[in-house]
Amino acid sequence: MMLTVTGMLMVPTALFLLIVGLRYYQRQYRPHPEIVRKLLHIGMGLVCLPFPWLFDGLWPVLILGSMALGALLLLRHSHLRETFGCTIHQVKRHSYGDLYFPLGVALAYLLAQDNALLYSVPLLLLTFADPTAALVGTFWGRRRYRTIEGTKTLEGSAAFFGVAFVLTLTALLLAGTFAPVSAVLVAGLLALIATAIEGISWRGIDNLLVPAVSGELLLGLLHVGPVVQAGLLLLILSVALIGAAIWFIRRVHLSVISY
Repeated sequence: MMLTVTGMLMVPTALFLLIVGLRYYQRQYRPHPEIVRKLLHIGMGLVCLPFPWLFDGLWPVLILGSMALGALLLLRHSHLRETFGCTIHQVKRHSYGDLYFPLGVALAYLLAQDNALLYSVPLLLLTFADPTAALVGTFWGRRRYRTIEGTKTLEGSAAFFGVAFVLTLTALLLAGTFAPVSAVLVAGLLALIATAIEGISWRGIDNLLVPAVSGELLLGLLHVGPVVQAGLLLLILSVALIGAAIWFIRRVHLSVISY
């Protein structure tokens, strides 16, 4: 109980210090707004990663999630938006990603069923793969594709896949839950599915969908063998290749018409 109470005090304190520190960094050095937003994203994820070792039930996570939602709404709709809220809201796009984040964390914790691995892998993807994709797409993205709302970049999606694959594979190998071959197959499956979800998401809803879907998928893959895992991976790769071929043919066709 003492550890739970200590954790519930440490988490909001750490998040407050994170926002204050990022606001100072923002005022002193004037970085690109996307950098500040994603540093906050990564910091929030790192604060949330130890939850399975801090809490032995869902209620502390729900309380902290509710507090975080309240604070984030306050940063959106009060005079604080012009000060501390700038760490989130200077990016010129309409997103609810900040609000989906605590919901995604709480849902991942719920679905993990007290299994640290089932919680940690989705949180690692949320914490590192998502901001990496955003930063790569913002600063180095050249090849764009249409989504439900707006566009994203192939470079950003490739970065998401690479980070997701490496993080998932590392976590699975360290946990020892899967044999090495199965770990590679599962990491490939999770990375592909999570990349697809991130690619089609809009207004930050990937902060909710990526941890939820990847956690459920990992739970399901715990109960099947490498043959099924390989079959699923080949199926998803085939669908991805067909989709890429359709996109490429359509792009070439449009280029010929415009020429």
